[in-house]
Amino acid sequence: VSHDFRTPLTVILTSNEILENYYERLTADRRKEQLGRIRQQVFYMKSLLDDVLTLSQARSRKMELKPTPLILDQFCRGIFEDIQITSNDSRQFIFHSEGRFDDLVMDEKLLQRILINLLTNAIKYSPDNSTVEFDLLREDRAVVFQIKDQGRGIPPEKMTRLYEPFLRGNNIKDIPGTGLGMAIVYESVRAYGGTI
Repeated sequence: VSHDFRTPLTVILTSNEILENYYERLTADRRKEQLGRIRQQVFYMKSLLDDVLTLSQARSRKMELKPTPLILDQFCRGIFEDIQITSNDSRQFIFHSEGRFDDLVMDEKLLQRILINLLTNAIKYSPDNSTVEFDLLREDRAVVFQIKDQGRGIPPEKMTRLYEPFLRGNNIKDIPGTGLGMAIVYESVRAYGGTI
């Protein structure tokens, strides 16, 4: 966490120093660019802090579930479409649902965090021109979420440690990340009484 906070803080401090020392010499576009960098890094740090807090709450069993009625297939399709819009690339996205989803009560915020982590991983680790699939299935009283991608895969020696915080595969060093996503997913699914 310390390392992941130091990098954006360094960018913020550098941009701040540039603005303080060279404000008059900078064009309006350059000023805006520096302010944009600061804003981007603040959002990154907020997201990282939210992830650490979510993981901490889930692990200490202090996570409060706030279930509300939810039409799950519409909710999932909306998240999937939002992810597609932000990905801006040549991947193909396929959503499929099977079963009845209008009688469920779920924690919308927690479910959104789980799905966004899984879907952004599927996109982040998959090559361009590949396919990302999201299947939503109702099996009796259970709901099954399946997210499939054509990514690099997880090295076999890392599979047993997949849900450890800050653990990242040695085959993804060129792709940015904190190693918190799958730990958050795992603990959040457990808080729900589910399995992954």
